[in-house]
Amino acid sequence: MGTAWGTGMQKRILDIVAAALLLALALPLLPFIVLAIKLESQGPIFYRARRIGFRFQPIDVVKFRKMPVDASDSPLTVAGDPRLTRIGAFLARTHLDELPQLWSVLHGNMSMVGPRPEVEHFVAMHREAYARILSVRPGITGWTQLVYADENRLLASATDPVAYYAETLLPDKMRIDQLYVDGAGPINDLKVMLWTPLVTVFGRRVIIDPMRSRPRLAT
Repeated sequence: MGTAWGTGMQKRILDIVAAALLLALALPLLPFIVLAIKLESQGPIFYRARRIGFRFQPIDVVKFRKMPVDASDSPLTVAGDPRLTRIGAFLARTHLDELPQLWSVLHGNMSMVGPRPEVEHFVAMHREAYARILSVRPGITGWTQLVYADENRLLASATDPVAYYAETLLPDKMRIDQLYVDGAGPINDLKVMLWTPLVTVFGRRVIIDPMRSRPRLAT
């Protein structure tokens, strides 16, 4: 189905239903997260990061704030990042910081499943590849997000995290994102949504099957 599914009405309906259901389930947690953030450090509840979205349109990716407002700016967060507050480290570890993005899905800026939105600097370096990748809406979760669920740990072990990301991780993430765009469809998206808690909560691994160029749960 590829791009036809990625930009179609059926995917949009699936996004709205899934995002609304997850927001309803998460609702009891939200007051506790907000209170913990406010008690630990002064500043806004949310952090907005400018990213490049569907058809190169800039979007704000909204997350619960994980760092003090005066933390040094960097496009990457590594495992054990000293900038993280205590609640921020918990939110990063559990991926609960991503919950506000469900509103972006309802609004139509993002999808539940799709390529992860990237910063403008990295998109500009590979504009031709991103012309294909950004032919669908970026997603909260997706093939790349699951395969590189341990990205923060990989970055933490690198001597130069930014160079390692730009030269090693990013090219492979773009390859996987393009595979997703070519193979996008309802069955693959449902698999990703089912696998996401298995990866983020239970530590299962997802790999790209070299024979089929599709993700699968590692045994």
